[in-house]
Amino acid sequence: MSYKPTYKHLWMVEDAGVDDSGKTRSFWTKVGVAFQNRDGSWSLELAAIPVTGRLQMRDPKLREDLAAAQA
Repeated sequence: MSYKPTYKHLWMVEDAGVDDSGKTRSFWTKVGVAFQNRDGSWSLELAAIPVTGRLQMRDPKLREDLAAAQA
């Protein structure tokens, strides 16, 4: 059974330019969370104002996923 969270993290994404290898880099800053309502809509709670106007809404990483990525 796969895990389906009823909330997501909100990230502000800022372009940082291109590095020496030609790869585009970005800075990701967590600015809030989104909670799914019973009717399927989403409520957003921002802890900061995204200055770029660009937001990403992503599933939270499970502690097990983070531990595996660090190993």
